[in-house]
Amino acid sequence: MTYNEKRQNHHFRKTHMEQFDFITNLLGIKDPNITISDYVDAGTHKEVIAKLDYPAPKCHNCHGQMAKYDLQKESKIPYLECAGYKTLIRLRKRRFRCQDCGKIAVAETSLVKKNHQIPAIVNHKIAQKLIEKASMTDIAECLAVSTSTVIRKLKEFQFKTDLTWLPAHMSWDEYSFKKGKMSFIAQDFDSLTILAILDGRTQTTIRNHFLRYSRQVRNRVKVITMDMFSPYYDIAKKLFPNAKIVLDRFHIVQHMSRAMNHLRIQIMKQFDRKSHEYKALKSYWKLIQQDSRKLSDKRFYRPTFRMHLTNKEILKKLLSYSQELREHYELYQLLLFHFQKKQAEHFFDRKSHEYKALKSYWKLIQQDSRKLSDKRFYRPTFRMHLTNKEILKKLLSYSQELREHYELYQLLLFHFQKKQAEHFFDLIEELLPSVNPIFQTIFKTFLKDKDKIINALELPYSNAKLDATNNLIKVIKRNAFGFRNFDNFKLRILIALNIKKKRTKLVLSRL
Repeated sequence: MTYNEKRQNHHFRKTHMEQFDFITNLLGIKDPNITISDYVDAGTHKEVIAKLDYPAPKCHNCHGQMAKYDLQKESKIPYLECAGYKTLIRLRKRRFRCQDCGKIAVAETSLVKKNHQIPAIVNHKIAQKLIEKASMTDIAECLAVSTSTVIRKLKEFQFKTDLTWLPAHMSWDEYSFKKGKMSFIAQDFDSLTILAILDGRTQTTIRNHFLRYSRQVRNRVKVITMDMFSPYYDIAKKLFPNAKIVLDRFHIVQHMSRAMNHLRIQIMKQFDRKSHEYKALKSYWKLIQQDSRKLSDKRFYRPTFRMHLTNKEILKKLLSYSQELREHYELYQLLLFHFQKKQAEHFFDRKSHEYKALKSYWKLIQQDSRKLSDKRFYRPTFRMHLTNKEILKKLLSYSQELREHYELYQLLLFHFQKKQAEHFFDLIEELLPSVNPIFQTIFKTFLKDKDKIINALELPYSNAKLDATNNLIKVIKRNAFGFRNFDNFKLRILIALNIKKKRTKLVLSRL
């Protein structure tokens, strides 16, 4: 071989080694004893051919000098993706043999633990993804490991309950673990830290958990927010004698809204299914549910009415179909806005225009009247262009009872939003004997829980934060298509919510 050929070969080997050093740095392999000899494109994935070798160490058994023996069979080490492809490192490790005692030892590396196949960087990535909402099957598929590997990593997380401390403000709620089975969750209102996840929401289950805390610790709790689930009331007062119970405001308004909707359906069914009133009440139900002060004045063509109407005009038409619907709409609005109660009764044939309109535009009756849109659309039920307010006006004209209960509903909603507890309950107590039985039911519920509702109006606490947590729990459960093991489910929730992940929004193209 000539001098020039030797020089070219030396240059080629040097360039080749520099390329493999570049690959080592790109993959984040920090062990200097690992050298890459080849890089193979296998089609479905990339393969890195590597060798682990270093000078023979002392024998761990007799402390004699060891000598290089041979290379171990290839270890198949799954690695992080590279350029969008799954990556496999085929690593051959050097074996050493003691010259004195004959013991065999295998070279060790920081890339992967002894007697392990999954590298540390992949284990860290599994832990990182467990904090996110991805299912364990998806994590395993993404990182080219088995689901069992992900579950083993999951079970490495340990969360110990601090029995010496409870927050001053707590939130209680429940979530669905399996079909027909509800589980209990408690959260720190201020820090959003999960305090308890229990496999059931019975009083016994909750009592057994919180009795692990001393009475002195439990006495520190000042406020507990919860929904209108009566079994919680007694157990909360027994466990936390100094705590005020605050009902979630959303559930209070929801009770009123449902009562208004049930009444609209009751009135709507008094009309013929083919009638105009029925169709209107069915189509524009949201206008009746809406806050009347927020009804829009924009005019649109409404197919139901076959004319251009605003939401207020639609609501007026809907309430004109039934005296009962009008009264209870006014009551509903009084509950929201504290208007004065009016009551009367009037029923129409199911084939009438009023029946169709009440059925079509039921949403307008449910809606806060202040939020009704002013945009005018063609309404087929009325065969004209109407805004939501115009539709609501028509709906309320169908029934004096609907109009009165709508106004009551809006008035009560107003007082509730303004946190005027005295006016809210004065109105309920005054009108309890004369309102529709649907409203009597929720009024009695409100009066029974009067002290808790007053707390909800006077104190700045609610279950909104815990409801947001429950939404995240539902996403975790939905992404995993459910969990069979409650302990695994509990760990996923605690990892996702109690481990604070550093928030970064890195857009490389904008750097």
